[in-house]
Amino acid sequence: MRALPAPKSRMRPWLSSALSRARASRQPASEASALNIVAAPAAQPRNFGPDDGLWSSPAARPPQGFFGPTSFPAAYQETEASLAAQGPAVAEVDTPSSLTIPAAPSVAEIQSIVDMDQGASQLAIKVLQALSERLSIHRSMPKASLDADWLAGIGDRLLSSTWDTFGSHLSDRANTAKLREMGSRICINTRKPLKEDQDDPNAWVQSFSGENLRWETVGVIFLYTALSELSTTSNEDSKRIIRQCPESCASCITLANMGGSSGTLMLFLVYKRSVLHSWMHGETSLPYWKFHAEAVAMLTFSGLHDTQTKSSAHMSSVPTEIRRRIGCQVFVVDKFLATFVGRPPLLTRRFCSIKVPLDLEETALLSDRETFQSRSQLLDQDGWNKDGCIYSGSLLRVRMMIALVRDEILEVVLAKDGDYGIAEVM
Repeated sequence: MRALPAPKSRMRPWLSSALSRARASRQPASEASALNIVAAPAAQPRNFGPDDGLWSSPAARPPQGFFGPTSFPAAYQETEASLAAQGPAVAEVDTPSSLTIPAAPSVAEIQSIVDMDQGASQLAIKVLQALSERLSIHRSMPKASLDADWLAGIGDRLLSSTWDTFGSHLSDRANTAKLREMGSRICINTRKPLKEDQDDPNAWVQSFSGENLRWETVGVIFLYTALSELSTTSNEDSKRIIRQCPESCASCITLANMGGSSGTLMLFLVYKRSVLHSWMHGETSLPYWKFHAEAVAMLTFSGLHDTQTKSSAHMSSVPTEIRRRIGCQVFVVDKFLATFVGRPPLLTRRFCSIKVPLDLEETALLSDRETFQSRSQLLDQDGWNKDGCIYSGSLLRVRMMIALVRDEILEVVLAKDGDYGIAEVM
């Protein structure tokens, strides 16, 4: 019986295009040349394969976020640790390169995708056209929310650094080509993970401002603008700006989500967007409840609902303190809403372990590293200040204590299957 000839190997179109892009990605490409793509004609249609690094696609990113002890990675990690402790030494085996996590998309590829996504490009232009003028930063500092005093401390710096870096782009709002270029650079920055372990306040602020501007930062600038307008005399111009800010914040959240952003800055933006909406429309509306649920989802996804074991009482940092403040604020609001409207809370102390922030004044919180550490050492063993002053952190610590008690009460009042005796009620 004559053997049949072997079939000719045929490479699938998407695999061929993927290999071509992989070879091209090895060639160096400068960021300046990538940004010049904006002025070029629209890119030719491409057949995207499964391994395409779409910057706006969650499939292009490795798994991120918080994974608890019952998650699937925990099972593998426990098994691996157990086998390593019990079994004999096993020779390491080279892992095929195809199983490794793909590298982040190159600057040129990100820019190309942004150019092809006309919806995101137009949204970015609209947001940047609505950004505050530079002269508006000389208005009064926001005083509408004591819990966000740290925003008042950096809001001016964020807006100033944005104009210092992108003044040539923002000065001509009608030049959409320059705004599109600026939006593309912000998209590239947003795609990069934000470093959360900075111990220098200035370095922390610089990591998401100026040349490192992100869409979360742009949204925070809109929040700062809205708080500034709420602190000034109410007029038609102020009301117009305040009405536009929630929409601009929502657009920034959309663009940041497309880049896969999560973390402290993103959580603060989502949370304060819900607070701004409640000031305008009240706490009983469905949109506000959805916004609050989004803040809770971002809190748990980022793992910021469990901050007890992240650091010791007095060895803290600015990002750590900001995370504690935001986590406490979301928890406090959740208890208030559950009490106010009688709906089940979205968070519970049984599944959360949020450490209260240190009782520091805001000037120390956003000062240099040495000042921050020296002020932290002056607190008592429980984290309270000894000078007898009441800061926004002082009020937040008390509110968190009340919220924990309120959570116990809600558990008794709203539970449908619990059999609570007089001891639990009292």
